[in-house]
Amino acid sequence: MYPNHLVWNPEIQECGRGGCEPQEASDSCPLGWLQNKMVCYLYVGGAQNFTQARASCEGQYSMLVNLATKSERAFAISILRSRAVGERSFGIWTETWDKEDGKCPLFNLSSIAGNAHIYKDDCFSLSPYICKRSAVNECPNGCTYNGRCGKDKRCHCNRGWEGKDCSVYHCRDRNKCGQYGTCVGPNQCRCQPGWQGRACSVSYCPVYSTCRSCTEQPGCGWCDHKQRCLPGHESQPWREQCGTWFYHDCFSVDTHMGCSSQVEYIGCDYRHRNSTIRYSNDELCHRCRDVEACFIDDISYSCRQWDMRKCPNGLVRQVYNHGDRALDTTLHAHVKVIKPGNAEFYVCPISNTEQRGHSILVTRDKVKYPRSKDFVIVSKQAGGIMHKVYATQEKGTYQYFAAVRASLEDVIQYANFNQIVPVRSLMDDRTLEHVPEERIFKIAYMWEGAAIRGSLVHVLKDDHVFKCLGHWYNVTIRPVASQYIVLRQSMSKHINVCDVVVSGESQGQGFLEDIEDIVTESEAVTYHAKVKTCCQAMSFSPIAVSPVSTSNTMYCHGGEQNDRSLHISESVNQETAPPVVGDVIPGRTSGAFLGQVISRFEKGGYIFLECIPIQDLNKDTVLTSAPYTIFHPDRRLNNQISTDGIFTSLKKEAVFETTSVLRKQLSVDMNIVVTAGLQLHLQSTVPKAQKIGIRLDATVDYNMNNSYEALVRNTEFNEDHYAPRAF
Repeated sequence: MYPNHLVWNPEIQECGRGGCEPQEASDSCPLGWLQNKMVCYLYVGGAQNFTQARASCEGQYSMLVNLATKSERAFAISILRSRAVGERSFGIWTETWDKEDGKCPLFNLSSIAGNAHIYKDDCFSLSPYICKRSAVNECPNGCTYNGRCGKDKRCHCNRGWEGKDCSVYHCRDRNKCGQYGTCVGPNQCRCQPGWQGRACSVSYCPVYSTCRSCTEQPGCGWCDHKQRCLPGHESQPWREQCGTWFYHDCFSVDTHMGCSSQVEYIGCDYRHRNSTIRYSNDELCHRCRDVEACFIDDISYSCRQWDMRKCPNGLVRQVYNHGDRALDTTLHAHVKVIKPGNAEFYVCPISNTEQRGHSILVTRDKVKYPRSKDFVIVSKQAGGIMHKVYATQEKGTYQYFAAVRASLEDVIQYANFNQIVPVRSLMDDRTLEHVPEERIFKIAYMWEGAAIRGSLVHVLKDDHVFKCLGHWYNVTIRPVASQYIVLRQSMSKHINVCDVVVSGESQGQGFLEDIEDIVTESEAVTYHAKVKTCCQAMSFSPIAVSPVSTSNTMYCHGGEQNDRSLHISESVNQETAPPVVGDVIPGRTSGAFLGQVISRFEKGGYIFLECIPIQDLNKDTVLTSAPYTIFHPDRRLNNQISTDGIFTSLKKEAVFETTSVLRKQLSVDMNIVVTAGLQLHLQSTVPKAQKIGIRLDATVDYNMNNSYEALVRNTEFNEDHYAPRAF
């Protein structure tokens, strides 16, 4: 006797005892069906009567299993054994014969280990069943598991699917998701912010009654003159127009007269740009001005709203290139800005290894400085001063400041701009060295005495080779500076215009300087000098002995054009007479030189060779910035020419890796395009600030005119310098 009430446990394994091997699904069978040879089977554990089981199989374009073959009978037995619970197995309906006297065929095991037989059972009893169909699916792509293959070999798609193979989803049952939704699956809609419902036809925005609560909801905005929360995007509501639309936030600018009490306002003119208010500063002013620029200019409703074209996504778009934004840079309170007309400063580098980057700043003008522990001095003198002072001393006539290079963060409290600013030349370019590339220098030494298109190559071997400043010439796009090589007459009789002269670093005695003042004190003598500018009409005194050669001397450079110097010497008894005011002395150190002579004259027992630097040299060409024949006196410019907006130069040292007859350290002259984009974003919330209106001089990337095979590093003086005893 077989039970009428069957229990189906879905956790029972497909294959259990009795040796049943699992049958894996195949691409030829629908999902959930098992394949045995060329037939697909679906075991349905939900118990139904015979008529219901037959209809269920037909609804899936299949039929009840009929056990027509031994293979199918064995397959059915394996399923019965795998579905048995304990010693009980549950028979399945079959199509072995039609109904007889209310009895229907039921296939079941006589015992778990025994044989199976077909029994007659009440057709209204509830039993599992197995549907079967051909494993060959003759419909396109097997209907992509989104439909059933009919006897007509056509796909009958499930709801939400369409197409010949039921591979295309649709949302026609959801009104195609309406105007505010997108169909993303079979009858599945994704609603835009502000909308909800199965067809995205209902807005949740109107339930909010205040501007603040409204704008906090995605897809909702506040129409102020209608006092309603409406669904929309950042520019407008979806279904109607609104001239006072607030989407991301609830505030306006200028005035709140035209806005309701729901809208707050910020008053840039009354608060953040009002210097009489304690917490007002440039930083708050810039931020407020940036926000103010994001609102529309049309005030038809007297309530200005956010302009998404200017500032999309509700984000402030700063106007970094505003005309005067760079002028509103705020410095820290401990920064002291020194203008050249107020005090003359000099920088005395300290070159020992332990104090690399440290300097001593010197001035004889009384300077009031912040009394904080560390303060910063900024000036455009001495090639640019931006030093953090950590010790001060007043000694006699002079003030001394021990300092180290400062960073921009040490100087600038607030700056927020991105503008093209001119980089100002902070020194006379004629004072810079024009050191040739090592390769060119070697060629010049090898060709000593040879002629290159009429230009003889002269190697200067005298130990007394001096330099002085030349002239500016307007011969190319940018002015070209010349320098004079000063030699004793006996060493330069055969050097003519257009010849090439080359001198090593060991021959250089430095730039000539005119002593302008001498300050004698108990512990030191300070010589004030200026780098000499040579010309044929000048008066020239004999070259005196430099203080450097008679005592321990500290050399300092300074002045607005970086063309002035200090020689601070210890007061000692000297065997030779010290220099006096008006004397010419060797001062600033100079390096190797390679140039072409463009003019010459004699004065005071010396030959003055005016030269322009050589950029390249080969057996056929002497390459300079312009042919030497066009450097006429009538093309000379005022020596006080400003190079703002044209070019400036940067002096570096190069260490050559290959051996050379030269000393290993050579100065490399590089040109920088001085009009550069400078972007600063330094922000602070400190309310107390010091404001200056200046353009910043920036450190910019530089491009070499020639290919220098060298390692470039910061310039340092080669001599050992000694600080005054005050330190």
